[in-house]
Amino acid sequence: MLHHRGIACAALLAASALAGAARSEQLEIVTLPQGSVAYAAGVAIAGVVSNHSPNQMLPVPRAGQQVSVPMVNDGSSAFTLVNVGDSDQAFRGLKPQYDRRNPNLRLASVGYENYTAILVTIKSGIRGKQDLKGHYAAGDLSAHQTCKDLATATLADLGMSWDDFKIVPVPSVVPSVQALQGRVEVSPCAAPGMGVIKEVNLGTPVRFLSIDTSPEAIARARKVFPGVRPVKLAAGSTDGIVEDTWVLGYDFYLVTNAMQSEESVYATVKAVWENLPELVKANPTFQTWRQNRMAEADVTLPYHPGAVKFYKEKGVWTPAMEAQMQKLLAEAKSG
Repeated sequence: MLHHRGIACAALLAASALAGAARSEQLEIVTLPQGSVAYAAGVAIAGVVSNHSPNQMLPVPRAGQQVSVPMVNDGSSAFTLVNVGDSDQAFRGLKPQYDRRNPNLRLASVGYENYTAILVTIKSGIRGKQDLKGHYAAGDLSAHQTCKDLATATLADLGMSWDDFKIVPVPSVVPSVQALQGRVEVSPCAAPGMGVIKEVNLGTPVRFLSIDTSPEAIARARKVFPGVRPVKLAAGSTDGIVEDTWVLGYDFYLVTNAMQSEESVYATVKAVWENLPELVKANPTFQTWRQNRMAEADVTLPYHPGAVKFYKEKGVWTPAMEAQMQKLLAEAKSG
């Protein structure tokens, strides 16, 4: 009898193990190409999810968000990192970035924060909006639409446009900063903390200009790039911040799709929530990824049910978040 009971117990344990294995999922997080900030961020998230959830996550680099976002929307990949402006454009199918709507995109977590502002050479004598008009500026940004949108939003904040400058075409953000070494005096799209700014600053000292923080100015910027907000960076916090400076801040989202299982999204959000210090250790970019901002009402994508379940358990889900989610879900269905 004991022998039979032992066999029964062993069989039960084996069945439980198989059931647990069945619940494990292989997940992909699509990132930008290797060497980018987004790829390094994806690698760090994949490590935390693989180490602290039942699932395994693999980072998969792709050419850009116009490739990776539709992959997630269609369910061929599970997760990606998308900035708030791109997520809005993708969800609504706004051209020229996206040629169709991506209504299946769902938000897992508001993630880390990035910044943008206008960078100028100190020798130009430019100290504010009143000094900008008529100068040579790096523009066009033909290979970096997001950078162009951010620059346009920053100019709109100041009540300006590209027509106020003499434009020197550059393809993307890094060449736009490098052009300050002699070709231009203004780079309208620059992110505080970029390595290239440190390099340029050694030979050509630069400074960031403060944005206009008035509600009217921020509203103008948000018409171009939804979700941007004013953030103050302390003097000396990074190269080019020579005094306390107001910049535009914007979020990167951890995004999934409506077809992804509730269990996998719940486990992913839980792993991130509980292991943010590990993420910061792996990548300093995550210093601005905080528990108290993972669930917010001011978002451009509806949350996934698995994420909502987790946030409700933590007591951070609010009626305002629910109202915004229902509004966005209605938009997704309306087509």
